[in-house]
Amino acid sequence: FADLITFTRASTATFVGSNGLIQSATTNTPRIDFDPVTNDRKGFLIEEARTNAFDNSEDFTSANFTLTSLTVTSNQGTAPDGTNNADKVVANVASQCFMLKNTGITSGDTHTLSVFAKADGLNFIQITGSTGFPTEFQNYNLSTGALASSSSTLSSSIEDFGNGWYRLALTLTANNTVTNGRFVIALMSGDDGRIDSDATSTPSGTDGVLLFGAQFEEGAFPTSYIPTSGATVTRAADAASIATSAFGYNQDEGTFLAEASTFDDISSAKCVFFASSSGAHFTDRLNLFFSSSEVVKFDIEVGNTQVANITRGSGFLNVFKKMAAAYQENNAALAVTGLDASADTSCTIPTNTILQIGAFSNSTTFLNGHIKKIQYFPRRLSDTQLQEITR
Repeated sequence: FADLITFTRASTATFVGSNGLIQSATTNTPRIDFDPVTNDRKGFLIEEARTNAFDNSEDFTSANFTLTSLTVTSNQGTAPDGTNNADKVVANVASQCFMLKNTGITSGDTHTLSVFAKADGLNFIQITGSTGFPTEFQNYNLSTGALASSSSTLSSSIEDFGNGWYRLALTLTANNTVTNGRFVIALMSGDDGRIDSDATSTPSGTDGVLLFGAQFEEGAFPTSYIPTSGATVTRAADAASIATSAFGYNQDEGTFLAEASTFDDISSAKCVFFASSSGAHFTDRLNLFFSSSEVVKFDIEVGNTQVANITRGSGFLNVFKKMAAAYQENNAALAVTGLDASADTSCTIPTNTILQIGAFSNSTTFLNGHIKKIQYFPRRLSDTQLQEITR
């Protein structure tokens, strides 16, 4: 991998290792990410830059969060990174047990709060917007790993991290510019906003949840965990490229096979690969990407003019698909898992000297996802072959 591809990232970054635990990659080291439950390889992780605005992401005590009717005890359980670094949060009254942390926000900006949680006597958590955000809420069931009730249709998620741990996330857009913008995290035993059935009995004094890794980032979806300890931290963007001369690239014809997925919200294009000339990155290019309408697109441009634009499929968010993009003068094609090849018979082919992986050449339009495979054939495979290799 390192012998072939030029990779940079100007910071450390976390990923899930083959043992299912969160671990850290050093600066300029690519991340091969694994599923935390099955330990299956998800592939090469490529993300845009993000900042965790919470300055102490693993401290849920009153020194870091404002607590209401909660008691927090540090280091009471094994966290998703394998350390004894999970905090126990216990409810003190029958209802209205919550925590919050103030952060400066700007009206119109979209933010995502995420946190790792595990049931320890209480099975539900609610995350809701408060000052500076709409008062929308999402409930999360820690016993089943499912989204529970919510105030409306929201951008929210619950991801299984194994051993009873789940990563909860909620995305909201700020409706005011304030210095004390906040999400609220509340504890519940059921999907009704209470600790008990009638909100009058005394809690056990031990029932609660384990929490780890709070993250507040500007963006419409959660990215890999960014640990902080005393200050906010920015994870730099991943950048990967390879000279076409390094793998026998055929300027006249060829075929790329890629297997990839994106966890982005698909609000804009998400690049799988981008082949171009070093001096004309946007005027001459071959580009395979997920588009804003959740389709796969293969785009060819020569002299800043689009000469081929082939789209296939739909609904690819968080789903791995195999995609085969073939190029040849007047004979380009794209095939996607489960679909026949679609062709463009009127196109010229640009000369390309560099292949960018997971981002456009100006380091934008990041995949925000995983690539399991990129394979190259120095010839234009037939449409039948394209369909065969994407099965």
